[in-house]
Amino acid sequence: MHAWLPSEPGDRAAREVDWLRRAGQLSFRVLRERDPTLLLAQSCADTIGWLDATVVAAYSVDAEGALRLVERLGDADALTADAALLATELTARAVRSGRSLISNHPELDPDLLPTATRLTAAATVVHAIRLAAHGTVVGVLVCVWVGVPRPSYERRAGFYLYIENVALALATAAERARLEREMADIRRRAFVDRLTGLASPEALDEELGRLGDQAPVGVMVLDFDGMKAANEAFANDYARGGDVLIRAVADALRAFAEPGWFPARMQRAGDEFCLLVPGVDADAVALLGAELERRLDALELPAPYSALYRGASVGTAARTPGERGADMLARASTAMHARKQERKARRHRQAS
Repeated sequence: MHAWLPSEPGDRAAREVDWLRRAGQLSFRVLRERDPTLLLAQSCADTIGWLDATVVAAYSVDAEGALRLVERLGDADALTADAALLATELTARAVRSGRSLISNHPELDPDLLPTATRLTAAATVVHAIRLAAHGTVVGVLVCVWVGVPRPSYERRAGFYLYIENVALALATAAERARLEREMADIRRRAFVDRLTGLASPEALDEELGRLGDQAPVGVMVLDFDGMKAANEAFANDYARGGDVLIRAVADALRAFAEPGWFPARMQRAGDEFCLLVPGVDADAVALLGAELERRLDALELPAPYSALYRGASVGTAARTPGERGADMLARASTAMHARKQERKARRHRQAS
């Protein structure tokens, strides 16, 4: 018997109280566990010691009712083919029916009775104990006794109290995991631009805040020409018009960025992007901005987009001591608009 198991006083009522007290102690531990897999593994270890079973297996049950073996402890070699078959059947049926099932029950499903009768003759009992909370089966513990008696009522009474708390902990962990997945999805949708896959404006704001007001950083802000023409060419079908150019420029910006840089879209709609470059000064970021502008001007696009796209204007800035990130971004944006007017005037002169 495991060291943590209670002693066996002579009085039945006292024994039952002893086991119920142990149920409370073990329940306190499992209710603090946040990982469903670890919780099931621990409950499997507790069960094999508590019920003196030959084999105990713990299964998780997902939202679709699918079973997954998490832990198996004990002497698996002692299981006959009949015991293994009935363990599998009772586990699956416990999930479907929402009830615990035992091989020596008089109302066992008729098709299982021949196998169950052979097991009884071989001094073997199989018990599939469903773990359910709020009307939903969240796991199954399968206990098999081979050549050893099933534990007394008072021991099982304490165990069932423990099992109810395991089921509650599993349901709580599953709900917590579901909420965490939902929050991660909400965050992903909020912090990733749907059209381009770049960081969203909200993610850009957070990154500027994370960098603080002291870390050296440079920023490039760019705006490309041709989105309005592309939209008009496709009768304002944005998906076929300007969105194609937005994705192409975003892909080029992503390819230009080195590891550790932060490419982002500046607005949920529009053709402005930025690129944060940590650890550079004004001269370095200006050189990078000129190279980015050159690459974007040379961006290859299929017809008819190549005739509609007019290249990109890039403005740059680097943080001055104590400057807020938003102010640095505004200076780069101002430089971009000045560069845009300069390029527009140059095209006008060339056209005339």
